Amino acid sequence: MSTGLAFFTGSAGTNLAEGAGIGTERVRITSDGNVGIGTTAPAAKLEVAGQIKITGGSPGAGKILVSDANGLASWVQFFYSLLRTLTYTGGDQNFVVPAGVTSIKVEVFGASGAGGTPGGWSYGAAGGGGGYASAIIPVTPGETLKVVVGQGGGVNSAAGYYYGGGASATSTASDNRYGSGGGGMSAIFRGASPLVIAGGGGGGGSSRAGT
Repeated sequence: MSTGLAFFTGSAGTNLAEGAGIGTERVRITSDGNVGIGTTAPAAKLEVAGQIKITGGSPGAGKILVSDANGLASWVQFFYSLLRTLTYTGGDQNFVVPAGVTSIKVEVFGASGAGGTPGGWSYGAAGGGGGYASAIIPVTPGETLKVVVGQGGGVNSAAGYYYGGGASATSTASDNRYGSGGGGMSAIFRGASPLVIAGGGGGGGSSRAGT
């Protein structure tokens, strides 16, 4: 017979003595101080065979139990690690917030402008780099955010650019034809409300002096 203290349950009038073969063992404390719940041979100070429910310390959906330096546990919101990179597609894109996620960190880069071309001049100036913005956004699990990724500026193009990028003039009667378009903004929206925006870079021009 193993040594220690065991706790049995059974119906009224049942002989619950260990070895009697009647009743169900629920808890055991071994001679070396290990406590087992649902197991007769706990290998640690506490071993539980089954699911544990902890109602103290402000539990909640999506939280995990963590310890401080003194071993005191508390519930904290789980940081869902999901890296997604969205690139330009020519249209709006949707991001659906995963279950259990209540905030997201985002980094947004505006599209850069295109460089100007020398044409009849001596130098084409480089386009400007797009802006950068980052934010931590409170969100609701299951909600859909609209993501806009700006289009890079076009070289000597009269076409417009998605979400804010300007186009250069292309008339052959104007020296502006050597300039290029700016890049479009990138942004995240909740409905029609912008949450974070990074502006696009300006388009490069052309000059004879190189400045």
